[in-house]
Amino acid sequence: MTEQFIVRTVEDFNIMLPKWLQEVIRHHYGFIYDALPLIIQFHTHIYNRYDRKHYEIDLVVKSQSPKSSNKTIGFELKRDDFKKACEQAILRRRMFTFFYIVMDKCIAKIIDVVRHYRPALEHGIGIVSSEDDTIIVYSKAGHNKMPENINTILQYIDEVIT
Repeated sequence: MTEQFIVRTVEDFNIMLPKWLQEVIRHHYGFIYDALPLIIQFHTHIYNRYDRKHYEIDLVVKSQSPKSSNKTIGFELKRDDFKKACEQAILRRRMFTFFYIVMDKCIAKIIDVVRHYRPALEHGIGIVSSEDDTIIVYSKAGHNKMPENINTILQYIDEVIT
């Protein structure tokens, strides 16, 4: 069953949402007044017209503002299994303007995994550490767009971890 709530005011936005989610929304929608009201849905099912299947999405953010209504953000939430999160995110990626994997791990542990397993970055999927309340990489619009600075990101990951 889909749970949802509507964020109608800046006060609600600042108080009810974790900082990482606020930053993702600001990054993709710009000035928050232009994005409100926002619909936030948990565990919703969405039909993928590309493969004609229904998928459960852990978290979805949509703006009801005429200025921002064409942008949607999907999130795959996982405690541990980055590879499974990545597989699920890639399957669901085409249904959203932006897509993120949110891991309940510290940045260092996530980067260590990303260093060895990079498909999320290659598909323009963003990565967030909810434990550290930090966005590691922002998602890119489009289902197969790598960040322009992907080589810098991967090089940095290799240098920091090794």
